[in-house]
Amino acid sequence: RKDSDGVCQLIPGCFILVFRRIRLMAYISEAQLKKFRDQEAELKNFREIAINLKPSSRDIPEIPGIDVYGLSIPYSGDMGGDHIIYVDFKKRYDIDARISRARQKGQETVASNLEKCRRMAGIALADVSGHQITDALLSLMLHQSFLLGSIYELENRGEISTRLFENINTRFYKSSLVNKFVTMIYGEISEDGRFRFISAAQPIPVVFSRK
Repeated sequence: RKDSDGVCQLIPGCFILVFRRIRLMAYISEAQLKKFRDQEAELKNFREIAINLKPSSRDIPEIPGIDVYGLSIPYSGDMGGDHIIYVDFKKRYDIDARISRARQKGQETVASNLEKCRRMAGIALADVSGHQITDALLSLMLHQSFLLGSIYELENRGEISTRLFENINTRFYKSSLVNKFVTMIYGEISEDGRFRFISAAQPIPVVFSRK
C-alpha cells in the first residue's frame, strides 16, 4: 500500500502469504515433475512402437501389372486409430514352405489355396473410433491379432477366411470399452485384377474401371 507521501510499503501479512504460496507452488511442481517426465517417456516409447508398426514403402506388395498404394493421415499428431496392414504372402509367410508342409500332411485343399496366394496380396484397413494416442493402442492390438490369426488361417485353411474376423470380433467385444468400436475391411487382389473382400462394418469398396 502507499503512505501519505505516495511511498509503497509492504504489508507483512501479505508478504508472508505470498511467500507461502510460492513455496507451495514450488513444492507441487517439484512433486509432479518426475511424474510428468515418466509419462512423457512412456508416451515416447509407445509412439515409437506405433510408428514402427506403420507400413513403409518396403511393405507394399508387388503384384505384376498392378500398382498398390495406401496412406493413413492421423487427425492429430503422428498417431491415431486408422491403420493399414499389407499382406504380402510370399514375403511374410513363406508360402513355398507352407505348401510343402501341407502336401506332406496330405492337406491338398490347403496346399491348393496356398498356391493361389502366390498370385495375390492382401490389404487390411482398420478404423478405431477416436483420434487420440490411446486409440492407437486398439489399432496396435488389432494389428497383432490379425497377423497372428492369419498364420493360423493359412496353416489350417490355406487362406484368410471370415472365421478370422469372427474370432477377432469376439475377442475385441469382450475386452474393449463399450464406447469404443473398431471397423475393418480386408481385401485380396489377384494378378488378374480380381478383388475379393471381407468387411466388418466398413463401407463397400469403390471400384474405378474404364469398362
